[in-house]
Amino acid sequence: MKALMKTAPGVGNMELRDMPEPFPGPGRVKIAVEYTGICGSDLKIVKDLMATDPPVITGHEFAGVIAEVGEGVTSYKVGDRVVSETAAEFCGVCEYCMSGNYLMCPSRRSLGYKENGAFAKYAIARQDMLHIIPDEVSFEEAAMTEPSAVAFHAVYDYARLLPTSRVLVIGPGTIGLLVTQMVLNAVPRVAVCGLTADAPRLELAKKFGADTAFMDKDDIDTFAKKFTEGRKFDFVFDCTGAPPAISSALKLLRNSGTLVQVGLTHGKSEVDYGRIAMSELTVRGVYGSKYPNWVSVLQLMRDKKIDLKSMISGVYDLDHWEEAFGAAAEPQNVKVLIRPQ
Repeated sequence: MKALMKTAPGVGNMELRDMPEPFPGPGRVKIAVEYTGICGSDLKIVKDLMATDPPVITGHEFAGVIAEVGEGVTSYKVGDRVVSETAAEFCGVCEYCMSGNYLMCPSRRSLGYKENGAFAKYAIARQDMLHIIPDEVSFEEAAMTEPSAVAFHAVYDYARLLPTSRVLVIGPGTIGLLVTQMVLNAVPRVAVCGLTADAPRLELAKKFGADTAFMDKDDIDTFAKKFTEGRKFDFVFDCTGAPPAISSALKLLRNSGTLVQVGLTHGKSEVDYGRIAMSELTVRGVYGSKYPNWVSVLQLMRDKKIDLKSMISGVYDLDHWEEAFGAAAEPQNVKVLIRPQ
């Protein structure tokens, strides 16, 4: 089968290779992959900004059909439409695993990074990481379950929103737009900020019901004051990881407000750390998601409480992966899918 691999450490080193079809071991299933989403971290893997263990098949946002089951698999059968969480290996006995937070396990190895992922015709996944796709949800939508679960985790596990909460989302990328939709399921209004280059994505945020502004063009302080009636924001979700955005987030929070850091950062960032203590701010980091988040997100998809189809900017065959990755890097696009079949 053809598979897109990170072949060696360093910038680039991505190749489409012929690989033998995988075999599901005990407790594993073999999934015929219908669609795999290109994540921002996949683009970072190309630039060697994400930890991987090459040679490894990349891709971790996917949906498909079970083609074969391994020994001991009793909860699923051939023909089931499924999505899989990203955890491929974890110890199962540490404090994180025992509390259901296996993504924090020191022994964790994830699909698409250190274990073979889903930019391929077939992928192997653990049966305890699977979720059935509701009949009302298409494979294209289901391929976005993983980033949707991350957004759900960020909003509902850490923010404690009230109907009166004043909320700002910085960065209208895939995660930012999903966070926006999650917030709008609990709060009637949300503000979304981006750069001028993000104009098409900000238009999509407007379609979802958000108030929008350009951080590099508009007077953000005035915008924030008007939106919050002079009280600043209760919650800011930074979905960029960019140091200037994080600094702005801290300034735009009210006293005792909460910054939820969703975007991944690289290197050191200079922020007004003193404001965290003086204004009693809370800063919560978000990484990945938990099993209940996937259950909830699939229910939201089934009930049409989030719009994923509007976020799909293009679908490419695996042979055209370079074109697909190029499209995924363009600011006018949101989510680009690859069709391995």
